[in-house]
Amino acid sequence: MDEVTFWEIIAAAGEGSDAGAMSAFRSRLSAEAPASVEAFGRLLIDKLYALDTLSHYEQAASNPYDEWEDPDPDLFVAVRCAIVLAGPHVYGRVLNDPQMIASRPWPGVMDSEYLVQATDRVFAALSVRDGSLPGTEQIETGSNPAGFHDAVAVPEPVPGGLVDPAPQWAGVGFDIDDPAVTRTWAAKKAWPAFDLTTRAALARAAAVPGRREALQELGVDQVEFEVALVRSPSQKAIRVSRDRSGSLVWVSLTAHLPLKDCQALDDLEQWAHDVLDAAFEEALKKLSAKAK
Repeated sequence: MDEVTFWEIIAAAGEGSDAGAMSAFRSRLSAEAPASVEAFGRLLIDKLYALDTLSHYEQAASNPYDEWEDPDPDLFVAVRCAIVLAGPHVYGRVLNDPQMIASRPWPGVMDSEYLVQATDRVFAALSVRDGSLPGTEQIETGSNPAGFHDAVAVPEPVPGGLVDPAPQWAGVGFDIDDPAVTRTWAAKKAWPAFDLTTRAALARAAAVPGRREALQELGVDQVEFEVALVRSPSQKAIRVSRDRSGSLVWVSLTAHLPLKDCQALDDLEQWAHDVLDAAFEEALKKLSAKAK
């Protein structure tokens, strides 16, 4: 399939993503032969993949129109779909100039990911093969190594991208009580890098041999860290609690982020690793003590 036909099919949605727009899009795409539908899907995946860069992600976080909350990796897929739905002229400008994302509203962005789902449904209906459209895992945020992994201290790419570098059994969130952090790492443009980098640090801390097994012996399947970033290094506290089933543990702690020493991503990752590594150990001690 050539570019002209691809964008002609996209235009059937009329730059929309509501039910009527997606119905018109599916009708137009369904008129194509199965091989052409697959070729369309491949082009769509390629175009979303090309927008998968840290620069585009940061600009999505800077959109001033309140079309969305600060985008998480899943929402960034929808943002990229909205850019494709806007047509070839807008797509080309945004691809070459990520700042275009923050310069205009994106109506219906929350529903734009239906573009991929609609394509997949048409492929499934027409295809002689079982399964979904091949390659859709490549649209996940972080799948493009040139776009993300050279810029952020996260693990190497894996199939399906890096929706979250942290393991499924551990998570981390930050509350910002330090105004200095709010002005720097917590600023919208810097937050995606902070978020991915600290989650990568969690992945490294969680990978310590025997750590997960020790938790499982205590009946723990999931650990969630809540880190309050405070002004003073002397403000240290940690609290460990379990849900009713006992399988979920919440670890609430305070930590001081020394901004002068953590201006580079590598330094930030090491700081976050040290904090979370110590929190893991302290949580294990407290849980073991309660189990006796």
